[in-house]
Amino acid sequence: MSLDNSIEIKYRELDKYLTIEYVELYQDFHHRTLQEIFSTLHSLLISNYNAMNSRLPTGDYTNHFWADQSRELILAIDVIDGLQRILKSTEYAFDVDPYYRDVIEKSKNFLSPSGGSEIPKHMEKIELYYKIPIFTKGDKKKIVVDTPKIKTIDHEYIKDISARAMEDVKQNHFDSAITKSRTLLEEVFCHAIERKGQVPVTSGKIHQLYKQVKDLYNMHSDKETDQRIKTLLSGLSKIVTAIAEMRNKDSDAHGVGSTRIDIHEYHARLFVNSAMLVADFILSVENRANQ
Repeated sequence: MSLDNSIEIKYRELDKYLTIEYVELYQDFHHRTLQEIFSTLHSLLISNYNAMNSRLPTGDYTNHFWADQSRELILAIDVIDGLQRILKSTEYAFDVDPYYRDVIEKSKNFLSPSGGSEIPKHMEKIELYYKIPIFTKGDKKKIVVDTPKIKTIDHEYIKDISARAMEDVKQNHFDSAITKSRTLLEEVFCHAIERKGQVPVTSGKIHQLYKQVKDLYNMHSDKETDQRIKTLLSGLSKIVTAIAEMRNKDSDAHGVGSTRIDIHEYHARLFVNSAMLVADFILSVENRANQ
């Protein structure tokens, strides 16, 4: 089995949780899919250990930890272990931060996939790494691997991601297609914000990112812009909202209690094409403003 295919399998295992919130911590790994995997694993660990902290310290008694959060931690740990086996002796071999390696090993002893978990006695609160990478490049043998090394957000990159999302649609992997659509918008929005020398408010909140882009680029708020253009552009906000909400409802298991809906191929195609349209437009606005 090829290395790229093995990495893609792990990527798809995390499909419901994919996020680029921590991707900047993993720029040392020159492989875009791996960067997103590490960002997602980082997010799963931080969010669920943050939830666990509300039950810590345990002192002289055990405490209950919820089933959903237990399963998410089990998934993250399983993917970490599998990924380390896959990447061993490659240029992408990695180490887990010693502190988190110890936390994970302790967690393996009590996490349960059903009915919740029993946190053991005398367990202390867990330090959360928001600005520190949990995964770092380890010792490795230099092996040449033909992998994409995309660092520049441009029109070709948008076409490439959109093509990958459309291939997911053809394979009936609608959740993955929607996730890629949302990730594409997040990346383009963050790129446009950073090109203005600003820091994205949060890469996890797509509505806030889009608002920040509009404010920074003063997008057609002047009185001279034709009303028909303004009406057309107002539709972009609705597209962004729809894509963000569709991922939350159909792809993101964090939306506990939200109504989940079934989508068809033509819906997924609409989402992919709509995301490409918005991304292409925002990139064009950015290019014109910063040329």
